[in-house]
Amino acid sequence: GADNLKRESSANSSSLTSQHVAEIGDAEELNELQKQALDLIKAKKNVFVTGPAGTGKGLIASRITLKYVRNTYKRHEWVATASTGSAAIPLGGQTLHSFAGVGVPGVVKDFEKAWNKSDKWRGLQVLIIDEISMISGEFLDLLSNVVSQIRGKQMQPFGGIQLIFCGDFLQLPPIPKSLSGHRHQQDALASRGMNPSELVLNRGFAFQSLCWRDAKINVEELKEVFRQKNSAFITVLHEIRTGKVSSDSKAFLAGCNRPIPPNSLGILPTVLYSKNINVTNHNMAHLDKLSTELHTFQASDGIDADDEAPHWAADALWNDSFFKSCIAESGLSLKEGAQVMLIKNENMARGPGPKLVNGSRGQVVDFVDGTDLDPGDAEDLDLHEFSLPNMKFFPVVQFLNGSRRIIRPEKFESDIVGLGSCFRKAIPLKLAWAVTVHKSQGLTLDYVVADVGNVFAEAQTYVALSRASDENGLELRNFSENKVFANSRALSFYANEHVPLWNEKPTFADVDSADEPKPQGAPDCLAGKTFVFSGELNAMPRYEAETFVQKYGGVTRTAVSGKTNFLVIGNTLEDGRDTKTGSKYRKATQIIESGDKNKSNLKIIIDKRGLYELIGPS
Repeated sequence: GADNLKRESSANSSSLTSQHVAEIGDAEELNELQKQALDLIKAKKNVFVTGPAGTGKGLIASRITLKYVRNTYKRHEWVATASTGSAAIPLGGQTLHSFAGVGVPGVVKDFEKAWNKSDKWRGLQVLIIDEISMISGEFLDLLSNVVSQIRGKQMQPFGGIQLIFCGDFLQLPPIPKSLSGHRHQQDALASRGMNPSELVLNRGFAFQSLCWRDAKINVEELKEVFRQKNSAFITVLHEIRTGKVSSDSKAFLAGCNRPIPPNSLGILPTVLYSKNINVTNHNMAHLDKLSTELHTFQASDGIDADDEAPHWAADALWNDSFFKSCIAESGLSLKEGAQVMLIKNENMARGPGPKLVNGSRGQVVDFVDGTDLDPGDAEDLDLHEFSLPNMKFFPVVQFLNGSRRIIRPEKFESDIVGLGSCFRKAIPLKLAWAVTVHKSQGLTLDYVVADVGNVFAEAQTYVALSRASDENGLELRNFSENKVFANSRALSFYANEHVPLWNEKPTFADVDSADEPKPQGAPDCLAGKTFVFSGELNAMPRYEAETFVQKYGGVTRTAVSGKTNFLVIGNTLEDGRDTKTGSKYRKATQIIESGDKNKSNLKIIIDKRGLYELIGPS
């Protein structure tokens, strides 16, 4: 029951704070770099505290919140936020999006919602953002611009508020929105005379924002690792963080590729997967093992088309990816004893006592009749509740922070710019025997299984492995060298090299001219050849490049396979990332490096000029 969950909590510490306070001690026992960071903060400088996983970044953030800021400022003059709900838990704070009041912005105009919290922004002196790596440069700039207007100090980033950032850009990056995935919105905006460039695509890292540069951020990079004690394990993690895997590291990790030893408490390890589908399958298998009564909660979906939306808006809304990607599932099955995670933030104005946020973990301990509530010592979760037809019982959850709540339906909504909105009313819980790597960032786990077989983003493998405090409590599944890669722009940042702003196109000495004549080749000179394109070609739209290939008999496909002859890459992906970090490039290099003679014909060619060379001189 709940007691078992509490024992798991002590084994799987959910933050750096409790563990590292014991290991490092009070402020006078901080190492020199940590003291320097605190000194800069006390001097009211804008600071970025960074370093590898387990170096005490979360501890610094917590000390700022609990000691310095509390003792120096009035409560309304500071706020502790994070990029995700689970990262906000150790701070006792909330997500930046929630505090800012902008939600998940779809267009630039959405940032004007921050005016609804103008009193809070005007009174603020200190803004803390933990896990800053997942906040995009585009988001930071657009929010800074509005806050500066609210405070009447347009020439200062965030209107002069002191900025304290914590995180590691070599961990999980911002999740950009694909431009091609917003074609319906672009068409709708264009039909109403609006500029499609107003779409917010979550581009670039925070350090690629103009706000970062103008704020003159002082970077304090922590070096000493506290989470892990084994120097060999620390060396392995440092290599993986920068996208490298030596032969010694391979040998070390091979030793972790075995079933994890059972513990005396009978606690199951937390399992980390990169994809939600794997997490779902794992959780359902554990749910099936419980002998208690099954309760199923069916969500209610709907749409709300804008009055001025095109006639096809309703169909587009019902077919929107929101209903597949919504964090709240269309059907949720629970039993007493199920381990769960809250997926909505509790109202921060609830009153005294611990708050619950997106990511809070707990266990279902009961179900109560919604028509005749007698919850005992449970309280209603303080959300904007919604009723659902035919829902008689509601789950009662005991959370790790000691809170006990009745969980009622909540509304999840996505504004689809130019069309309207999609929404789902559902119980705001997910099963949580397993969690995604993204949800685990910031956690310390003593007993963990890391399955990295389906990693799809930079640093996912590093984040998964670095959650483990000891290699003896780590089971590694489906690891291979090609699962390790780091973001080239983050590497450049830490090497003090120039990186472009999020909205700045890279410059190249050999940029092609848009009116450069195309070569004329022999008819069907590309016949029998299969092409795949990745990234933006210089001065040549994707559709034009595909038409060019087809004109000469070539075949175009959307995914790399053993049958692909050429992968044509541009300099950057649509979201601004280096093309070599994309899944198509990684798949192609795996095929080439496999040495399979049946697949050895695959070649990677660079940009439009490389494509032209296949045809011949003009």
